Amino acid sequence: HDDISTLPPLPTLMVANEFFDALPIQQYKKTPDGWAPIVVAAGDDTLSLSTGAAETTPFSDALTACLPEKIATGAIVESAPAVEAAMQCAAQHIAAHGGAALLIDFGHSEPACGDSFQAMRGHGFVDPLAEPGLADLTAHVNFPLLAHIAKTSGLNTALCEQGRFLEALGLNLRAQQLMQLSPGREIDIQTERHRLAAPQEMGSLFKVLGVAHKDTPPLAGFLPEGP
Repeated sequence: HDDISTLPPLPTLMVANEFFDALPIQQYKKTPDGWAPIVVAAGDDTLSLSTGAAETTPFSDALTACLPEKIATGAIVESAPAVEAAMQCAAQHIAAHGGAALLIDFGHSEPACGDSFQAMRGHGFVDPLAEPGLADLTAHVNFPLLAHIAKTSGLNTALCEQGRFLEALGLNLRAQQLMQLSPGREIDIQTERHRLAAPQEMGSLFKVLGVAHKDTPPLAGFLPEGP
């Protein structure tokens, strides 16, 4: 399948782990004249970021509904039409044919502004414009936007931090079992458990969004009190 639209009309289970953060974004900076797009300017063998002519309403209705009520001049908003399109397609498929989706990525769980565009290479951060094509470009995922799209399609949603999600599924018990079965690897297993669930590691930055057809039972891993 080239995309979700070619899936058969059947109940579907979808898992997107660090998928949405890799889709392209467009940044806009708030100015007194409107929203100025941030663009890449080419110089003599160099690339840099610049601002274009201000626009009045560059955002979709879905993104507008998920922005903070008050946005200061100079603030940056990230728009991701490809993210919205992919989520819309997935939500419509589940709404029409049943199923659920689990979306795991790093991002924010409340309406927010800011520059989250970054590049990683060799497990470290690098200049995203220094060597085009040689680094992974990412941006934080707007989870309120994904949830909004799912809800407007009539789906149930649940959102929480990755650490809480994994612990609710039994991460600590599983780690204990692995340590009992793997003498000599206790420290390695504890380290990996900490990396996945600790708030100062991946536990808080990474979020998990569950999306399900309205007739689907509550998804495992999401606690009743919410995020």
